[in-house]
Amino acid sequence: MPRPNPNSVNDDQQASPWDSAAEQAVLGAILLDNAAIVPAVAVLEPAMFYCEKHRLIFAGMRQLHSSGRPVDPVTLRDVLDGNLDRAGGMEYLGTLIDQVPFAANVQHHAKIVHEHAARRRLIAVSRAVIDGAYQHRPPAELVQQLTALPPDVVGPADLHLYSAADLLEQPDLLKPPEPIVPRLAYRGRVSMLAAREKLGKSTLLTAGAAAVTWGGAFLGEATTPGVVLWVTADLEAESDILARLQRFGADPTRWHILRPDRTPDLASLTAAIARVAPVLVIIDTLAAWATVSDPFSSAEWLPVLLPLRRLAHDHALAIALAHHATKAENGGYRDSTAIGANVDLILEMHPDGEGGRRKVRTRGRWPATDFTVDLVGNTYHLLTEGTLSFEAQVLAFIQQHPRCTTTDVRASLQARTEDVQAALVRLGANHAVTDVSATRHHHAWVASGSPEPTREPGEEPPW
Repeated sequence: MPRPNPNSVNDDQQASPWDSAAEQAVLGAILLDNAAIVPAVAVLEPAMFYCEKHRLIFAGMRQLHSSGRPVDPVTLRDVLDGNLDRAGGMEYLGTLIDQVPFAANVQHHAKIVHEHAARRRLIAVSRAVIDGAYQHRPPAELVQQLTALPPDVVGPADLHLYSAADLLEQPDLLKPPEPIVPRLAYRGRVSMLAAREKLGKSTLLTAGAAAVTWGGAFLGEATTPGVVLWVTADLEAESDILARLQRFGADPTRWHILRPDRTPDLASLTAAIARVAPVLVIIDTLAAWATVSDPFSSAEWLPVLLPLRRLAHDHALAIALAHHATKAENGGYRDSTAIGANVDLILEMHPDGEGGRRKVRTRGRWPATDFTVDLVGNTYHLLTEGTLSFEAQVLAFIQQHPRCTTTDVRASLQARTEDVQAALVRLGANHAVTDVSATRHHHAWVASGSPEPTREPGEEPPW
């Protein structure tokens, strides 16, 4: 027969989980060495102590610490005032010092207290959910009650405290962040692309993410290959997302779409990340994900953005947020400045002339330069000093002159044969152009999605 739990104070069924010795050890360590209160208050609140007198004593200790006063039985007597007897009196305060020989283990004992408090909270919530189920409350409401537990219940109680000297032993921390999508998204960081509605936020992000799924180049630079998780917070039609995937040649086996049941649905996002292990998460759009009551309130945005930064850091992935811009000409991102303060890279996109050309202004925690892109066919090209790159010029010519030959391209652009051939090889590797000639001696280049008019090889192009 099991021995009864000496800590039990319940008179029915199982005892509530708690550890009297651990609670006493925390309080005794603080009395022994006042410095021990720093790691203790980092993980504990007075309500986490199960025993009432321990709750009162810890609350008094924290009050003394916050006011800069020493913590000892005499100062505790003063701050407890009318609650001294409920806290066990001066005799009990004196015995707490004898509970621990030294204060070095206070963090370990504080973690024990924290975990028991979390167990009691889980028991209380679980009982409420069970009662709600018997009362025929909606299942979705019960699930939300379970998933709405605060981080201090479901998360670890460890103190993440580092010295700068320890961090300097990791030289990689001094390097710029690794680009997952060049210029748009970086490992371990959160970036935000803001633009007016229907200006191409989702299109640009899709193009970059598509290259990630098969390790292709984007804007002339290599991407980091891996899985992409697209969070359609605004519940975009799957057909529209799939159309963009096909347009930019994404590998569908490495692209996953999450449609959250509610927003922000951090539990579903965390579960999806654990399941598919993405290198890139895109949330489209931030406004739909957040659903804040006052979009200009800094206090409302912090609980939305800080968990995303934690996910990016802890899972070593990039998170890119699509967000709206103000209606002003060349205006910045919309809503509270807390959004910009709590992302690592801000990208504000504006139209630049006619067609698909876009100017992107950047601000980041590391040096980032403004850039201009042009969507030519199904490929974004990085513009240099307002001019299309050579590769983009080749693609534009082929789009305007389907079934043209390599000689046609070289003559029109007045370029060297080897430069034209190298550009065609890169465009072909990116599935931007295809040689549809039936012979090996002549080429007939067409751009992806372009019509294929009949023109015999060698015939002069119509310009």
